[in-house]
Amino acid sequence: IDSINNDTIIYSYEINPQSNDEISKLDGLKIFEDSFEFNTSMPFEKQYDWFTSEKISEQNNIEKEVVEAYKSIMNLYKNGDTEELLKLYAPIFKDEYYLTKITEKDLYGTRLHLERYIPFLHNCESILDENYELKFYAEGRLATLEKKKKNLASYNESALSIEYDLDFEKIPDGDRVRYSDFLLNEKEIIPKKKMEIYLFFHKPKGAKNLQLATDVFRDSETLNED
Repeated sequence: IDSINNDTIIYSYEINPQSNDEISKLDGLKIFEDSFEFNTSMPFEKQYDWFTSEKISEQNNIEKEVVEAYKSIMNLYKNGDTEELLKLYAPIFKDEYYLTKITEKDLYGTRLHLERYIPFLHNCESILDENYELKFYAEGRLATLEKKKKNLASYNESALSIEYDLDFEKIPDGDRVRYSDFLLNEKEIIPKKKMEIYLFFHKPKGAKNLQLATDVFRDSETLNED
């Protein structure tokens, strides 16, 4: 396989019994399963392979490093630095580009814009909850900050959120707007939005500093909704 966009037939399988013995083996079966192995290579070099990263859960002062990594990204939102944000996410975007076959234009435009860029268009503030705890995933190779749970039944929440005022005049054409936000705007009330962001950091083998491995966004909520 030399390209993610070029399909190649690796193995062709046909069931066409030639004798009564072969027919009897298949007779009455609802499904037929088989398996085989083959060797191939990825048509691109994957940017992140977390399971080859360092076990950062075993490293000293890792909590301080994670908090500093969070603060560096929070500063991007504070300063509206979209250029640095693109650089930060470039490796993640490259993996997404190959794995989903979307165009590079969509990748750096739509993908960044919808999930990460919207707060830059408005008066945004990133907030790190003081009542956080350091959590590790992927056998201690991924680190994130979560709010401390009030009880065991509570779902996990990220310690980082971004709040912003939804300015309708700055919403690009084609963007979806919640109906409840539209109603607030009709009443000349600025919707106050909050978006929860999970950041997961890792440290590639031999690297000195943490790098962003991936992120997860939860749908934004309107804080002043009726």
